[in-house]
Amino acid sequence: LPESLNALADAPRTYRRRTAEGDQVPVTADGLPLTDAAYGLLEVEEQGDIRYFRHTEGILSQVSEAAYQALEAEQQGPIRYFRILRGDGAQFPFDAAGDSLDVTAYNRLPTASRGTVVSPGPLMRLRFAAPVFVNGTTLNLAVRNTSGGANLAAPWQSVEAGDATARIGSNALSINLPLNAKAVDEFRIAPNPFTPNGDGINDATEIHFSVFKLTAPRPARVRVYTLAGRPVWEHAQQLQSGRFSMRWDGTDLNGRKVPPGLYLCQVDLDVDRASRSATRTRLLSIAY
Repeated sequence: LPESLNALADAPRTYRRRTAEGDQVPVTADGLPLTDAAYGLLEVEEQGDIRYFRHTEGILSQVSEAAYQALEAEQQGPIRYFRILRGDGAQFPFDAAGDSLDVTAYNRLPTASRGTVVSPGPLMRLRFAAPVFVNGTTLNLAVRNTSGGANLAAPWQSVEAGDATARIGSNALSINLPLNAKAVDEFRIAPNPFTPNGDGINDATEIHFSVFKLTAPRPARVRVYTLAGRPVWEHAQQLQSGRFSMRWDGTDLNGRKVPPGLYLCQVDLDVDRASRSATRTRLLSIAY
């Protein structure tokens, strides 16, 4: 979209110029103004022009370095340092001379160089719930204006990270898990108790659990023990972060039905190279 959605007509707007590789901008890669010190830290191939400006009755005019040094102090305007863009470029609120773009300068740009126009508008709060299993998970968001559903072909506008409003502290699209988040959580067994007697009702149980913070597959085992600690059944597989469920039909490792009673169901996850495990255990009941 050429402008942000629902922009207020009287709100200040930021006009941006599209750039390409090789263009020059007066800011760092982080969007901060380039200073003498910051310019000196750039790679040689990124160091662009150094431009000198004369200040005369509120009007800036570019001069050579020698002419600048010869000026009286009150006539010496700003010195602008430029960075040469590498890659595909981006959008910046400056013209080629490093001046901030206003609506007049923006309209003078070639159509292909006109970037987005950003304006504050009514704030909307979107609340939603979703499982996040890996630290630093990034949301991919897009919005569009369908005019109340009348224009379902309206194009989507991607949402970028940034400080959209000072009313909230966050300006990122990534979500961090709490430091105390368990590697195995949301562990439940249903139905519990269950009755594997072959009547077609509650003949098996589902063992549900969630795995968090894994960035690569790790070994996981679900085991069933007697209260005395004797192994009855187990299932092993490689798991990544996410939600999982495993089915147990009440048979032991030899395929025989186990007797009724209380059992221990344990989920064991190998969470690091030192083989330290994350383990969760629940009681499981079988009745006939």
